[in-house]
Amino acid sequence: MNLNIFKTSNLYDAVKDLFEQLGIRLNSTTTQAFAASDVLKDFYKGKEPFTSIWQVCFSGLIDNGIFQNSLIEGLTLNDANEQANRSYEGLMLFAVNIDKYPTRTDISELTRAFNRISRQCLWFCF
Repeated sequence: MNLNIFKTSNLYDAVKDLFEQLGIRLNSTTTQAFAASDVLKDFYKGKEPFTSIWQVCFSGLIDNGIFQNSLIEGLTLNDANEQANRSYEGLMLFAVNIDKYPTRTDISELTRAFNRISRQCLWFCF
C-alpha cells in the first residue's frame, strides 16, 4: 500500500487514492477542504485538539452499496447530512489534517465531536 500520496497530494486526493487501493470507491463531489469550526459548528471547541486541526475534508459515505456497486453518485457534505438524518446506516468519512501527533484522548474527543454532527460512526485519517 502506497501511503506516500499523503506527502505529495492534497488531503482529499490522498484519501481517495488510499480507498481506491483498498478497492472502495468513495462518492463525494466535495473536493474542497473546510475549517473544523465550519464542519463541527456548535461542537467545535476553541481549545486543543480542535485548534490543531487545519483542514477537514468530507470524503464520502460508505455503506453496503459500495460493495455492491450501487453507489449514490456525487454527494456534497449537505447531501450526506440529509441522508444521515434519514436513518442512514453507514459511515460518513472525514479526513482530518492535524498539525500535531494526536494522543488517544485527542482522537476520542475529536471522534465524539464528529459523531455528534454525523449521528453515525466515522473514520479519521491522520
